[in-house]
Amino acid sequence: IEKDSRLVRFHAMQSILLSVVAIVIGVVFWVVTFVIWIIASQLPGFLGTIVGLVVPLIWIVFWVGLLIAWIMCLIKAFQGTYFKLPIIGNFAEQFSAKK
Repeated sequence: IEKDSRLVRFHAMQSILLSVVAIVIGVVFWVVTFVIWIIASQLPGFLGTIVGLVVPLIWIVFWVGLLIAWIMCLIKAFQGTYFKLPIIGNFAEQFSAKK
């Protein structure tokens, strides 16, 4: 709606970059998880069970962290303040400054 607002362009670009990074990390992590589960199925009972319990916990931490980052960015954008995520925020600032 506001194509000339630098704040809106910055937060929109940061949201796009966060989504792209989350998708890429999610796909890579899914492949790694699949390989780990294949390996864990060949391990003895107790060790395979531990791996089977730890991997879903890592997925939960990933998604909760992503949700927290998304909510923080949403709140800061609604308040009208700049909030830069580490690494992604610098790229978003560079891309949003271009016209």
